Amino acid sequence: MTQSKNISGAEFMEPQGRHFQQDLSKEMREAINAEMPWGGAKDTLYEGVSDNFISKLPEVLAAGSTGKEMNLQKLLEKVGPPLVPDDPSLKAGPPSLGQRAAATEKEEQAAA
Repeated sequence: MTQSKNISGAEFMEPQGRHFQQDLSKEMREAINAEMPWGGAKDTLYEGVSDNFISKLPEVLAAGSTGKEMNLQKLLEKVGPPLVPDDPSLKAGPPSLGQRAAATEKEEQAAA
């Protein structure tokens, strides 16, 4: 998706692609395209991870970032250990896009 309409006071670049289209239902795709029509090239609509990223991945890994400015170890030093919740509802995390779509569909069917 593109930048949130809730963000203000920032300069946005033009969208460069739409990713993870496979996670969207037909209705969600239609809603996004109605609200924010895609004017970019068709080859920048990605169902999942883009082929150009996958093709560059060996090069990225070979470059071997040293993490001089930031990496996970330095982040952990600054913020401390991560919170690992023991509450089952927290462990599950937020519902996925598919779970939310299924729940919405179920609610709509129940209301009809």
